[in-house]
Amino acid sequence: SASQSQMEQENNDPPKPKFLIGSLGGQYLQDCLSTSTQPFATIQQFRNENGLKWEEASSCLPLLDLHSISRHSIYSLLVDRLRQTLKEKISKMDQNSLLNLLEMSFPYISFEELSEVPMIILNSLDPIPIQYLKLLSEQSSLYQKCPLTLKRKIWQMNDNLFREELYPLFQEYLRICLPHHEMLSVDPNTPTKRRSEMNCLSEIVEFIGKDRQLYNSVCHNLRQLFVNTKRMGFCSLRGDILMALHDSRISEIVELDPSYQFTWLLDACVRDGKIDSRKLNELKGFFDGLLDGDSIIGDVAMVASNPSVTGMLIKGIFSILEKDSLSEGNESLTYYTQLLSLGLHSHSILDHQSFHLPPLEKSITDQFYPLLNKILLDESIEITHPKEGETVHSSS
Repeated sequence: SASQSQMEQENNDPPKPKFLIGSLGGQYLQDCLSTSTQPFATIQQFRNENGLKWEEASSCLPLLDLHSISRHSIYSLLVDRLRQTLKEKISKMDQNSLLNLLEMSFPYISFEELSEVPMIILNSLDPIPIQYLKLLSEQSSLYQKCPLTLKRKIWQMNDNLFREELYPLFQEYLRICLPHHEMLSVDPNTPTKRRSEMNCLSEIVEFIGKDRQLYNSVCHNLRQLFVNTKRMGFCSLRGDILMALHDSRISEIVELDPSYQFTWLLDACVRDGKIDSRKLNELKGFFDGLLDGDSIIGDVAMVASNPSVTGMLIKGIFSILEKDSLSEGNESLTYYTQLLSLGLHSHSILDHQSFHLPPLEKSITDQFYPLLNKILLDESIEITHPKEGETVHSSS
């Protein structure tokens, strides 16, 4: 009998997956047909069990079949309409309703036509249950589909994934800045213009967004990379990221970074090519407010060791010495020297976690500077008043 034949068929059917979506549905039907003695009955049974549970469809679908409209096109259109309706409802749901809907829709996240629904729900939840974030982080295909807002949540939980995204951008930054760093030269563009033209820096800022935890993670990674490699490029990147966030007006982060005032002041000094008296007083006020042993000294030292800052400070020191300005207590020369010393000690400060401002060595001010001053003055005299028989060649 037909009922007996159907029972035998059901007994021969392969195990049925919980969700017949995508390739799972196709594979299940293929497995059923491979063991079926009545393939047309098997296909009809599959349609009855998994087709539209809608009374009107029983009359509509055969009519559409007569017009050669495929079931695929019908279902695709219905999915589009239903997905759009669901998206509109999601925006009005409370957190509990969203969690329930996420549980029902998450199994469909690998199904291209439906993946948008659980992604939107995840973006709407705060906080997101950690088990979903783990599932997304463990499957590369799903992780790559996540929007940036959702990736930030994953990065908060999985620092390794965040580093995988960051390190290629760090390397690109180092490659671009290497020529200037090797020469201790200042980029001819203003700092703001230079930063705006660096796509790698813009991407890092976009990754961080307004997320304080991710910003702290970036700074931590830069400190570790600098300690491990001694590459000064990581120091300049530390300051550039903070100032790029400043350029983007992301006050939620920059105003909470204790090194912001110092970084902003040095950035302005690099732009001007010098430290004027007003900024000198502001820098002095910043250092007066620092507590000995505060870990922020490590970040300040990194910013001070930026090769562009080092080049500006050395240029400033030579400018003072060339003017024979070695009068007792020359404040500008003292602060230029202290800043230069802080930058040169940056690696030692971070490597040994010794957060103390390096003392100004008296041998520099009492012996080295007078000697350098004499050399510069002697050279100036020789150029201005050459000895008899000597020809002075002007340098280009």
